[in-house]
Amino acid sequence: MTALHTTPEAFQQHVADCGERLGEAILDNISPSKSQHNWLEQLINRTISETDFRIQALRFIDVLPSLDDDQVLAEHLQEYFSNLQLPRIAEWGLKHTDAQWVTRIAAPTVRYTLRGLARKFMGGHLLHQAMTSISRLRHQKMNFTLDLLGEATISETESKAYQLQYLEMLDKLSEPVSNWNQNDLLDLSHSSNSPRLNFSIKLSSLYSQIQSVSPQYSILAICEKLRPILRSAIKNNAFITIDMEQYDIKNIVLGCFTKIIMEDEFKSWPHIGIAIQAYLKDSYDDIEQLIKLLNNRATPVTVRLVRGAYWDYETVIAKQNNWPCPVWKEKNDTDYNYEKCLTLLLNSQHVIHTAIATHNLRSIAFAIAFTEKLNLNKDQFEFQMLYGMADTLKPALVSLGYRLRIYVPYGETLPGMAYLVRRLLENASGQSMIDSGIGNNIKPINNYTFNAPTPPIKTTKFKSIGNHSFKNMPLLRFIKQQQCDDFKNNLLKVSEHFGENYPLIINGEKIYTEDKIESYNPSKPTQLIGSVSCANHTYADAALKSAVETFSSWKNTPVKQRADYLRRVASLLIKKRMEFSAWQVFEAGKNWQEADGDVCEAIDFLNYYADQAELILKGKSIDVSGEYNHINYKPYGVSLVIPPWNFPLAILCGMLSASIVTGNTCILKPSSLTPVVASKFMQLWQEVGIPDGVINFLPGPGKIVGEYLARKTEINIITFTGSLQVGTKLLSIGSHIQPGQNHIKKVIVEMGGKNAIIIDNDADLDDAVLGVVHSAFCFQGQKCSAASRVIVLRNIYKKFVKRLIETTDSLTFGSPEKSHNLIGPVIDKIAYEKILKTIQNARLFTTMYNYENGNNPDNGYYIKPCVFVDVDPSSPLAQEEIFGPVLSVIEADDFKQAVEIANNSRYALTGGVYSRQPSHLQYARDNFDVGNLYLNRKTTGALVGRHPFGGFKMSGAGSKAGGAGYLLQFMHTYCVSENTLRRGFAPEPDN
Repeated sequence: MTALHTTPEAFQQHVADCGERLGEAILDNISPSKSQHNWLEQLINRTISETDFRIQALRFIDVLPSLDDDQVLAEHLQEYFSNLQLPRIAEWGLKHTDAQWVTRIAAPTVRYTLRGLARKFMGGHLLHQAMTSISRLRHQKMNFTLDLLGEATISETESKAYQLQYLEMLDKLSEPVSNWNQNDLLDLSHSSNSPRLNFSIKLSSLYSQIQSVSPQYSILAICEKLRPILRSAIKNNAFITIDMEQYDIKNIVLGCFTKIIMEDEFKSWPHIGIAIQAYLKDSYDDIEQLIKLLNNRATPVTVRLVRGAYWDYETVIAKQNNWPCPVWKEKNDTDYNYEKCLTLLLNSQHVIHTAIATHNLRSIAFAIAFTEKLNLNKDQFEFQMLYGMADTLKPALVSLGYRLRIYVPYGETLPGMAYLVRRLLENASGQSMIDSGIGNNIKPINNYTFNAPTPPIKTTKFKSIGNHSFKNMPLLRFIKQQQCDDFKNNLLKVSEHFGENYPLIINGEKIYTEDKIESYNPSKPTQLIGSVSCANHTYADAALKSAVETFSSWKNTPVKQRADYLRRVASLLIKKRMEFSAWQVFEAGKNWQEADGDVCEAIDFLNYYADQAELILKGKSIDVSGEYNHINYKPYGVSLVIPPWNFPLAILCGMLSASIVTGNTCILKPSSLTPVVASKFMQLWQEVGIPDGVINFLPGPGKIVGEYLARKTEINIITFTGSLQVGTKLLSIGSHIQPGQNHIKKVIVEMGGKNAIIIDNDADLDDAVLGVVHSAFCFQGQKCSAASRVIVLRNIYKKFVKRLIETTDSLTFGSPEKSHNLIGPVIDKIAYEKILKTIQNARLFTTMYNYENGNNPDNGYYIKPCVFVDVDPSSPLAQEEIFGPVLSVIEADDFKQAVEIANNSRYALTGGVYSRQPSHLQYARDNFDVGNLYLNRKTTGALVGRHPFGGFKMSGAGSKAGGAGYLLQFMHTYCVSENTLRRGFAPEPDN
């Protein structure tokens, strides 16, 4: 292999010489005529160069296709651009958008402008327009590859439609392109005729339920959809390239490609390829693995080497989730990796044909120089570029005799706008691949244009242990197969311990009782997960005595020591995160990602509350001359913790750790539906050596243990998460002063919601439908934050409902042990029968979709997600909490009415809005009465520290969990004031 990872001086001169040839060809091919679309070039250049204008312009371009009404378009124009410096005529127009005649002029003008911008980057929105575009390219001595626009599909109905479109394109375009005159430059590849018909396909358009957590299932489902397309391509003599997409599905795309090219039916077919993104840090390794596989395949495949179009998305997503960034952050590093990957590809001609997809002048010059060094013929590789970009560079390459293929997107307006936004973002990012410009104005070529990129610098960063800041635990991304395999192994490991017995723990003593709480798998109700000892009044009294006696020593334990116990448990939990997730899959019916999210939240609570306790308990001094004032905190006493079953680790851990880190002792009464997870967690506290009596573990029935203890005078704090009925009863009990009681009990309750999401007329329906579906149906709707109402504005009501139903119907359903199943069982028989009864009653007066419950596997408590439409906002269906996979769809006349409907509930926990109109988002901020409001995102998945969680009205009484004020509920505040003035003399206060 010819290696050029560090470019020798002689070869660098060769690259510069090739660059000089390329520059001369560019100058020779620049048309002297003035561009007919100078205004469009100015718009694009401003979008790229000015950050504020770019943000507003791209957001406006994104929303424009949904703005059918001229007045609504004018409103958006005013709101997006009124604070930006615009040309005088535009500023005057914005000030007068209320005038009807101005609106009639402005709206068509804006649409015309943006259609012109879209046409610059798209080959049309109909097939005959695409045919005209590719015929024009042929006349210009350029090849093409057609890309049917469309981001990831959200339902199997949409996926099927895309598959049929691909098949239609193959059939309809085959004959016209076969009638073109022969052109050896375009039609010969590696001395053989190559297909003229060429398509690029996104696999996410073929299957709507791709999940990184279930790679093999996704690969099988995609390949089933892909095979008919490949068969048609063989029949119609077409070439197919599999496009690469977001990093989350990168390995699935590679897995589909490597699987299908090795199947007997396609193993000898040469006209297939895949795109590889050089901005990914693992792209070189991916190519190496592909080469190893291809050594067992007689026929080469093609690799299109691109830089990558999702750089902004990948960096933001990684930052949001505290994941390692998968892309190179510096443009130099991507440039270097591009050349490194290109070297490997061009040295592998026996198994790989290379498509060099770039507009970067240095990369093109490097490719020319290296192919000449290898003595490759010009038909042994090709360049590829994007339609509407680098138009001065394309004829230059053609004039030098190189094969050039143009990536031509075509399709409907909405996907086209999404594509346009991505292209403009790509131009503006630090990783821009369009270094030669997107119009007819080539960037100046200077002595630095062809300088070689340098190898990425690997540095070790050292961080002070004492100078740490809280960061949320990153969720498992399940991109690497090893993570999936490890999770499966933990499921097997946990299943080996089914049926074991777990004790009460009182004052550090393990107590096994004759009465047991038996916990069963809701997916397989006959499968015993474990038996947990069951407490009675006698054991409750013993636990209370232990907690009271231990309080005096525990409250005086330094806060740093108490916080250290939390951090040590967090460390153990990190090591055992998959094991604890596996227990939740079996005992709570959570799918893999929901289970992992629960464990991560528990880890976050431990670390965050440890930090907060140390910060708060430093106290606060407020000094003036002659007076010293110090505010500090002391614990209440004994805390009774009653957590729910739906977050059997996270919420339990949050309530428990907040109680003890603030100096209170605790009686923990876990839910009788998930006592095994609680028992396993209790074992961690014993493992780190928490003093006896600080936590007393007391499983048992709510009335026998929980209510009994709540009435005891020795209880100082009651903290509860669960139903409205139980929560209000505990509030009542706590407010009643018992004989001999000398304190007011602190009662902290979180009691659920009837959460609504509003869908505005201009909402991005792809995002909105998926956001609603995941908010309503993930973990079977068994979250207090789950959406149970969606309020849709009239103009888009029918369109939204259609897509919502199709998407809901596409959800994978079954045992959560299988990673591909998004929807699992409800928690037990009581919940199952209650939800079914609610559904059956509602069906008598409301239209329902997606309800074919049928036979459930293993007789599990499965209820398929169901959608009720045209729901009366005052009906029980729209007012009462169901706690299951049931969603009500309500129609609203306008946005203000939608907010009024949303607020018409006794609950105020979470709410959501999907809108792209700034004034509507602001109206929601001011008027939507919820504790957690989510704009243009799902309403579930609150993160500790980032999204303090909790509501008001009948949703709860207490400060927001995971927030800075939460721990203050578990402590008394007191102030010490000292007069420091002595005979006219006082120390100066510290500033």
